[in-house]
Amino acid sequence: MKKIFFFLFVLSTTKISFAQQEFVYPADDPTISISFPDHWTVSTDETSLEAFPADQSIYYGIVILQAHNVEAAITAADEAVTNMFTTITYDDPQEGEYNGIRFVFVEGRGILEEVGECDVEVGIFTVDDVDYFMSLYFGTPEAGEQYMEDLDFIVQSFKKL
Repeated sequence: MKKIFFFLFVLSTTKISFAQQEFVYPADDPTISISFPDHWTVSTDETSLEAFPADQSIYYGIVILQAHNVEAAITAADEAVTNMFTTITYDDPQEGEYNGIRFVFVEGRGILEEVGECDVEVGIFTVDDVDYFMSLYFGTPEAGEQYMEDLDFIVQSFKKL
């Protein structure tokens, strides 16, 4: 099953429609907008955006990285994600652009101590080649299947401001 970031490059022609809540990020100097279905809980602060469906079986988050080039951003993201999982393996990285936002992302599998096996996707993105951000998705394979339409909707809403 291809996951979230695959859809950044090959979007389906089917438009998914949900009652939605839209957010701009980061709040103090917005560079992107992203929407979530109303039945998701979303919280934001100065450095992060975190979202979950009602059953909290999936995590989707965005954080500002302390990096000003793609290599440093990848290193920072790898350190952050590796520390969350007891084990993690990745496929080869993919690069692309969606709505004027440049992405590098990887898919993989990891073990979370309290959850078990999870699908993991890490994306590094920039809209200005100065500030870099990490998007992180993880959830059990079953939860990914259950919420695929929600995830498609979220990814399709991702836009550069």
